[in-house]
Amino acid sequence: MKKLKHSEEELRKIYTYQKNVIGRTFYEEKDATENVFHNRFHFLLVIYSLFMGAFMLANNNNKILQLIILSTGLAIIIIMGLALYRIHIRLDILLRILYQFDNNHVLPIVDDEIKNLKFRLFKVNSLIVVFIPVLLILSFFAIMILVIIDVL
Repeated sequence: MKKLKHSEEELRKIYTYQKNVIGRTFYEEKDATENVFHNRFHFLLVIYSLFMGAFMLANNNNKILQLIILSTGLAIIIIMGLALYRIHIRLDILLRILYQFDNNHVLPIVDDEIKNLKFRLFKVNSLIVVFIPVLLILSFFAIMILVIIDVL
């Protein structure tokens, strides 16, 4: 994990200021950011389902309508994928702050245990942030190509 720009002492001062003056700490910010992250991921899946459903309901004789639906869905999925990636970066930074800030917190302990697992294919966040959005985008492209060459 990358080292942060701020030292542990600076983070402790920032944490104390947050707790006493602002009333919101790194922990609350992490919780809020995780909530936004999960909501955006679920929204991505709902949007994908809605546009695929609209495509299925579109008249097969109207290829232009099908392509408009797919193009619009593709554009929105790309935007949502970028928004998901952006909040993932923020969450990753917050987690790194918490790992550096408090070694006795549950996050670094669990992370160390996960690193010791013998069988681990990939990180869950990379699946949510990279693989699934790319798969959704590729499926839009594939279906658009099939509509254009008149297979669907």
